[in-house]
Amino acid sequence: MASSVPRRLVYSKTAPLAYTDTTAIKLFTLPRGAIPLRVTVFTEEASASATCDVGVYGDTDSLIEGLDVSSLGSNLGTLLDNDEREVPTDIYGRIANPTAGGDFVVTLEYSSVRTTRVV
Repeated sequence: MASSVPRRLVYSKTAPLAYTDTTAIKLFTLPRGAIPLRVTVFTEEASASATCDVGVYGDTDSLIEGLDVSSLGSNLGTLLDNDEREVPTDIYGRIANPTAGGDFVVTLEYSSVRTTRVV
């Protein structure tokens, strides 16, 4: 007899963010019930005092506020207010205090439930 078992797994989504994106833009849509875990922002060019905000519409720094992305490579941020709650599915990001520099790649790792069939 087969049954379905819900399992919480970790996934990731990636989106580009230009250094000129100083107004929040939609990065991606998460599945319903997803729980954000970690954000990584990567750049190949330094942008002096640039910071990155990631959040939801109307509160674009609700997940990450002021993550320093001024140096080359990966900049890892931990999420604010991660209390096992559901968040809206649309995730937005913006760059603050940019100078001439390269674009960014934002990766959000999240946990989501997937039901698997067990035989």
